[in-house]
Amino acid sequence: MRHVVSALAAAASLACLSAAVAIAATPKENHAAYVRRDNAMKEIGRSFYVGIGWVTQGKAPYSQDTVAAAENTVRLIPNMVALFPIGSDVPESHLKPGLTTDPSKVKELVEKVQKSAVSLVDEVKTGDKDKIAAIFKTVDDACQECHNAYRKPYPPQQ
Repeated sequence: MRHVVSALAAAASLACLSAAVAIAATPKENHAAYVRRDNAMKEIGRSFYVGIGWVTQGKAPYSQDTVAAAENTVRLIPNMVALFPIGSDVPESHLKPGLTTDPSKVKELVEKVQKSAVSLVDEVKTGDKDKIAAIFKTVDDACQECHNAYRKPYPPQQ
């Protein structure tokens, strides 16, 4: 019994220490977390908006690359939960306040995107442009829910 209590105490101490480390990240670590998120979101964007979106808009032909883009998008979505650590809302991140301080909200939003994308690969594999456009809109709506609520607008490009 004493070993069980000791093990639980050690686990609790480790959890508290891990939480303290996550909260006490340095500005350099916060910026690095933002860079990781930015790069990951760009990869998702290339796969989803270019690889699939351009097909729905007639800017690119449907091909095996479209299927690969859908597979990559679905593979990357679950990783988004880890992309919003506390403190990573540095000024250049374009994040509105609140998201990085609420891990349960991040998880909820990512789960919505994940749920919306369950049939993405299967629909894209059909090659049917209407089906691809419909699933694209479903997934994009889930993405935009978070973007609209938590992303500041980017300045206009000159």
